[in-house]
Formats: sequence, C-alpha cells, structure tokens
Amino acid sequence: MTKFSGWLLMTMLAMLVLEILCVGVFAASWCLHTLFGHYAFAVLGLVALIAALVHHHHEQVKTKDQLIGNL
Repeated sequence: MTKFSGWLLMTMLAMLVLEILCVGVFAASWCLHTLFGHYAFAVLGLVALIAALVHHHHEQVKTKDQLIGNL
C-alpha cells in the first residue's frame, strides 16, 4: 500500500468516526427534545452539573486518601 492510499484510508476512517459521532449526538438531542420538550437543554445542563460535582468529590476523596497514605 502506498503512502497516499494509507493516508486516504486513514482520512476516510476518521470521517466515518466523525459521522457516527454526529449521528449519535443528533439522535441523543432528538431523544432529549422528545422526552423533555423545550426543557431538554436544562435537563442536559443539570446532568452535566451533577457529573461535574461527582467527579470533583471523587478527586477530593482520592487526594485525601493519598495524603493519609503519605503519613
């Protein structure tokens, strides 16, 4: 396989992955809008906020455990 055809194949695969991601995002947004109507973005924001808080709490617990382990 030549360098050009390898580059072309990788470009096509990257475009396929991007297309799958775009279709997934569209399907998810359509489902949210169908389920929650105009409040879909508020629900999505609330889920993102909860996920951020859980992640922050997990990082604090991990840091605390590391500090205790160093004593």
